[in-house]
Amino acid sequence: MALIDPGKIRPLHLVEGKELSLLMPIGGKSRPFLIAPWDNKVAVILLEGEGQFGFWPADESDGDDKGLLITDFNISVDLDSASEIPVGPKSGTLIRRGDTLAIVSRPFADIHQAVFIPLLTGLPKSTANFGVAFRKWEISIGEGDKKDPLFTFDVA
Repeated sequence: MALIDPGKIRPLHLVEGKELSLLMPIGGKSRPFLIAPWDNKVAVILLEGEGQFGFWPADESDGDDKGLLITDFNISVDLDSASEIPVGPKSGTLIRRGDTLAIVSRPFADIHQAVFIPLLTGLPKSTANFGVAFRKWEISIGEGDKKDPLFTFDVA
């Protein structure tokens, strides 16, 4: 069971999310999404099930998806899964390059096109022309010893 301060969640429709956040479904009627600003739009990234890590622009949503919006969460990477960025990285891989941590995703409209959607920016800069891919990572809530994993990913 993952416990969170009620002041850190907001009941919202998916299309209302504008910042990096999680939309956790309620009542089992939807699936969880990662919402991230991208290319002057907002990307909605599917975290579970068929089409995992695929995305679409939030303004193309039908408005039916609603749940609890969480903006205070952690993204952690497994150092043992680090590698140089492969050619054609798989969807769900996290890429750390420059001052950005991005997720590799593919739009549902064109699953052959890999897109790097920034999740975190303003990080300490890495060496020019060098980046690292992480295939194992997690999303958690809480701090320090009281972190509760919500999702753990292994992009095989």
